[in-house]
Amino acid sequence: MGKIKHYSKICIIRKSSIQNFFIALFLLIVFTSPIVRFAVDFYFYLLVISIIATFVFVDFVSKTGRYNSFMYIPLLLLLGMFLYIGISQPYKLNSLYYSAVSMILILVSYWTMKQDYRLVKTMAFVALLIYYQFFIYSGLVQGFMPADVNSYLGESSRNAVSAIALFLQVLYSAAYYRVHQNLPLFTPIFTLIIAIVAFGRSGIGLSAMLVVFTYLLLFLQSNRLSKLLVFTGLIIVFFILVQNLQQISDFLVLYTNFQTGLDSPRYIMNQEYVSKITFESFLIGLDLSTIPIIHSHSDNPHNSVILAHSQFGFLYVLFLMFFALFVGYVVLVYKNTVVYGFLLLLFLTRISIDILALLGVFDFIFYFLVFCIYEAYKKGEARSLFKKQRSKTVKFKREVSI
Repeated sequence: MGKIKHYSKICIIRKSSIQNFFIALFLLIVFTSPIVRFAVDFYFYLLVISIIATFVFVDFVSKTGRYNSFMYIPLLLLLGMFLYIGISQPYKLNSLYYSAVSMILILVSYWTMKQDYRLVKTMAFVALLIYYQFFIYSGLVQGFMPADVNSYLGESSRNAVSAIALFLQVLYSAAYYRVHQNLPLFTPIFTLIIAIVAFGRSGIGLSAMLVVFTYLLLFLQSNRLSKLLVFTGLIIVFFILVQNLQQISDFLVLYTNFQTGLDSPRYIMNQEYVSKITFESFLIGLDLSTIPIIHSHSDNPHNSVILAHSQFGFLYVLFLMFFALFVGYVVLVYKNTVVYGFLLLLFLTRISIDILALLGVFDFIFYFLVFCIYEAYKKGEARSLFKKQRSKTVKFKREVSI
């Protein structure tokens, strides 16, 4: 009898190990799928997203995750956008494709939240390391000058190179925070280095903000001795920066896109689009070809929100308002959501100056951040942002079901 029990335990452990392996593999496929899209091939990404879609469809139909009404609202809005384009403008295959992809990604993000916290963190870290290796390999083969970085992703520019690094860093930082209640210290620095090499203003600015926020949070959560050490280090860094301010300024002006100033055609595009909106175009979207400056850039507004509104109109506005109202309220009221709110702000700022997400292949990161905020909100903790606490849970579904 004892041998039978022992054998049963071994079988259970093996089954659990095999299950965890496939969960980890699937998470890695999801997290690295944007790299596949930009660095490999569109058709290979279609294969990847088809695999993901098949999995989440089976999970959704079986209702193993007991999906919550919070997720149904944006999911129904996405379905509405898909149907609106499919009925009124079926020739817009891009719009149909990305609305379908976003529906898949919101489901897979929900599924991700139910997995082991530490496993999600580990796979997010592995995905980030894979991209770091891709960047280093591309640099060694093609060079690290801005013109060389432009060719790393084939059809996408160096701006996308730094954007992917920032997005994967945001994903890893959020997953890390769920486990440790602080942020990783070293990967944001390497992400900033990638942004500097990639020669872009937005990448440098947002990555630098993440580095500053990471170490500020570390300082606020530290004990007195640690705060003294961190403060001393910051003073030393400050004096080094002051002593080399002219060299730093020359580098930013001469060797990055800060040489063109903060104003850009993107800002003018935004102004022109807003000025052209009427009540009718607000409801049904606006033809980008009617705006000369956008039309001169192949109808690319370099703004994810503008592009989506031009295609989906008021349905997309409702989609954004749903998230804006919820996230805005929760982040203001619940201090334990501030870190996620900051990471979400970085993500949204970056997609506002390029066509990258909402709707797009990075949407799972946006949904993951929103679900992290929802998770913290459902826990209802009045915990201070500045006190580091041990994580009592490692599984999302044990305590909170969203």
